[in-house]
Amino acid sequence: MVMTTPIATFEDILTALEQNPPWRAEMRRLVLEEEFLRLPDDVRELRQSISELAKVVREFVAATDARLDRLEAGQARLESDVTELKAGQVRLEAGQAELKAGQVRLEDRFDRLDKVIGRFGSLHGAEYEEKALQHFMEEMARTLGITQTTVAQRGTEGWDLLVRDRLEPAVRKGLIEHWQVLRLGAADGIVRFEYPDGSITCAVVEVSVSVNDDDRVRAAQRAEILHTVTGVDVSPFVVGQRQLERAPDVPDVQFMEFNY
Repeated sequence: MVMTTPIATFEDILTALEQNPPWRAEMRRLVLEEEFLRLPDDVRELRQSISELAKVVREFVAATDARLDRLEAGQARLESDVTELKAGQVRLEAGQAELKAGQVRLEDRFDRLDKVIGRFGSLHGAEYEEKALQHFMEEMARTLGITQTTVAQRGTEGWDLLVRDRLEPAVRKGLIEHWQVLRLGAADGIVRFEYPDGSITCAVVEVSVSVNDDDRVRAAQRAEILHTVTGVDVSPFVVGQRQLERAPDVPDVQFMEFNY
């Protein structure tokens, strides 16, 4: 390449560089560092990276929007379910109130029925008790060869002969207390046996369709009180259709079965 313009000043250099592009490239190589020369390539790579990052961000935003849409739809369904649940709870509470009212009505009917059954049960229980005591005396007389039996129940002549006239003197002597008088007086039956040899024994009888431990304990306690009052041998008995299992610490009272 031939110089057509002599170079004498800095302006001449600039003019020469403008007129000769290859000189400009060589000038840049000599004057600028390598990193600066690579700057255009780095900028292009940066633009490419930014473009790719922008694509990733757009895809992430789109996916996030889709998730938010699904979440909002799920929340809407949840709110609808909660509303339905509240409505169901209201219906349930109304049903419970109605059920409670029906239960009250049913309990009232049961109360009235219990009173009716109670009246019939009292009549049946008194009849069962009377026949059970009669059966007990007959069986004891037959098996033991007793010549005479007397049954004592509160309010009867037998009670006066066997028990009443002995109670107050026993209380005054301190042999028994007044509460024991009341307990003995609640016995279902007290039976006096007279044997051919003239000896006398007694039995305290508790009558129950299903004999349990309470019946056994009452019979044993009342037999002990009567023995203290009379001084004669007194045996506790329970009479009923069946007897329930006895606890180890409960007295083993004699049982006689009676079905009526």
